[in-house]
Amino acid sequence: MKKIYASLLLLLALIPGHLLAACENTIEVNESEPGTWEASCTSENNPGAYAKYYTFTLANSREITIDLASSKDTLLFLLSGAGKTGTVIEEDDDGGSGSNSKITRTLAAGSYTVEATTYGDSVTGTFNVSVISTTTPSEDCFN
Repeated sequence: MKKIYASLLLLLALIPGHLLAACENTIEVNESEPGTWEASCTSENNPGAYAKYYTFTLANSREITIDLASSKDTLLFLLSGAGKTGTVIEEDDDGGSGSNSKITRTLAAGSYTVEATTYGDSVTGTFNVSVISTTTPSEDCFN
């Protein structure tokens, strides 16, 4: 029995980290995170597609730009609250360059979740998601 457990532990140690990655993650404002779509994480808002979820929190109201870039055709959802079951506030298919997705929106203080998914069903691959605080014209007046 000990050999079986030792073998399983060795197997887990050999599996690349991205294969064990959680479906739900956190992302800081003004950061970018790489990700991988895989069958173990499914989309709540695009049935049949794979997804990853990234939660961020704002201490005050500000304009945010969310970018989702990949060699695949992306689809992006902005959800209210922390977690993948929040209400969809906005979605975008091809608002970024090519078939990439982009949402720019002023958000109130609170928690939000980004659902990074694909337009097509059962698509695997890699992507990069970023949440950037953009400068508003009123902020420029005080600098």
